[in-house]
Amino acid sequence: MKPKRTLLADTNRAAYTVYQALVSAGHDVWVVGANPQEPLAKIAPNYVQLNYSDSSKLADFIEEESFDFLVPGCTDVSYKSYAVVRQY
Repeated sequence: MKPKRTLLADTNRAAYTVYQALVSAGHDVWVVGANPQEPLAKIAPNYVQLNYSDSSKLADFIEEESFDFLVPGCTDVSYKSYAVVRQY
């Protein structure tokens, strides 16, 4: 069975446990964030530098990559972006 492609919109330390849980569940996890110096940006093999507060760019990226799931991270900005993008 092909792993589900999941996008986690966050790269900070607080999102690490979310990332680990998704990986442990067998997801092919990608992470996006503007700062390549954040912890998940440094360790995730599928990091893309993208400012997820820009909902239109985030929506375009999700459509281009055909993700199965979008998971907001641990910031209010990621939750807001999630709420906006799911309406596209």
